Amino acid sequence: MKWKKKKEKNKEDFTNIPSARCTRCDGEWIMIPVHFDTETYEIDAYGLQGAYCWSCGATVTPPIPIDSKLELED
Repeated sequence: MKWKKKKEKNKEDFTNIPSARCTRCDGEWIMIPVHFDTETYEIDAYGLQGAYCWSCGATVTPPIPIDSKLELED
């Protein structure tokens, strides 16, 4: 099965604002590039560049584990 990339409706750029939801539309599905281990089929690497919101197409920065720790310290 081949997935078709959803056409980008929006060219707004919300990079450098790490968030688990889209900053523009509050969408929960953030599309990120991932690399799978060919033997275990587990994700062994992911990229932060090129992430976008599935709902509106805005460019976003997905969070990484350290972001939640920094938020707790504030």
